[in-house]
Amino acid sequence: MGRPKKYTDKWIERMAVKLLQYAQEYPLPLKQDFASQNKFASEMMSRFASGNDIFHQALKRFEDIQQKKIIGAAMLNKINTTFAIFTLKNVAGWRDVIEQKGGSTTNIHITPKETYVFKDADPEEIERANGKNRLHAQEGSTGN
Repeated sequence: MGRPKKYTDKWIERMAVKLLQYAQEYPLPLKQDFASQNKFASEMMSRFASGNDIFHQALKRFEDIQQKKIIGAAMLNKINTTFAIFTLKNVAGWRDVIEQKGGSTTNIHITPKETYVFKDADPEEIERANGKNRLHAQEGSTGN
């Protein structure tokens, strides 16, 4: 007989429920904090997600809630904007890129899901697009 599983599917599914409760209750939920509170390494969360669809879905939902809370807190000046940007780069895969082609600069604005690119655009066009981007971010963060 082999060694018994330390983390059973039933236990992982209970953690999925706890993960979503934690995400709802804490103002800025972090995977490392949740894992620490539940006495396992945060790296285990990806292993749980790869082997259990319920945990996988809960983890994706957690990440959406986490992004929403970070963005909302930054927009309301409850947290430092630079902190929010660096956190989103680390936990949500945000990135900023500046490309230069043929001597002209391409402005790229950071968004959570998509990037708007403006080549030699006038400032009014950029502001209109940024307004749409802010609306997109707000629409994406309305549901829990």
